[in-house]
Amino acid sequence: MTDNELDQILDRWRTPMPSAGLRERVLNNTPPRLERRSYRRPWRWMLAIAAATWVLTLGIGQTGQFSLDNVADGLNHVQMKAVNFFGSLWWSHVLNAFQNSHPKIYLDGEARSDMTLSPPAWIGGQTFAMWVRVPGEGRYFIALELDLKAHKGPPPQLVGGFDGRLLEFHAGDRLVRIESDETFGFGAARKVYLLGIREGSE
Repeated sequence: MTDNELDQILDRWRTPMPSAGLRERVLNNTPPRLERRSYRRPWRWMLAIAAATWVLTLGIGQTGQFSLDNVADGLNHVQMKAVNFFGSLWWSHVLNAFQNSHPKIYLDGEARSDMTLSPPAWIGGQTFAMWVRVPGEGRYFIALELDLKAHKGPPPQLVGGFDGRLLEFHAGDRLVRIESDETFGFGAARKVYLLGIREGSE
C-alpha cells in the first residue's frame, strides 16, 4: 500500500461523535483552578495615601497654609513618634525579660532576698521608671535614659547605668546592684537617674 492509498482510506474514514456526557465528565474530574488574590498592593497604596494625607493635613493645620517646611516638620514629627513608640516597646521587652530572669539583688555588696522590683512603666512619653523596695527603708524610684530637655522641674541626679545584665545605681550613700546571669538587649547601655526616695518601714 502506498502513502497515497493510505491517505485516501483515512480521508473516507469518519470519526465517531463524542457522547453527550463526555464534556461534563471531563469537567467534573478536573480540579478547579484557584487564583490567589493579593491584597498587599492595595493595602500598601492605602497606607501610603493615608500617611501622605495625614502629613499634609498636619503641615497645613499648623499655619493654615501649605508649605514644604510644614511638610518637613510633619515628617520629622511622625518619625520621632515612630522611633519613640518602637523604642518603648523594645525597652519594655528588655526590662521585663531582665526582671523575669530572677536577678540577684545586692545592697552595699550584701545579697538581699527581701528586696523587690516593680514592673517597668513608660511615664510621660519620655522614659521607663521603676522602683526598688528595701524593707525598713522605703522605695528608690529610678528612671532609665531620661530626656532632660522634656523633663519638668529640677533635673534628677545621674546615679548609675544599665547594660542589659547589670543595673547599678547609688541612692545616697547606698549602692544597689541588680545582676542577672544573662544579657538582654544586646548589651545596649542606658543611664540610670534617681527620681526620689520614699522613706518608710514598708
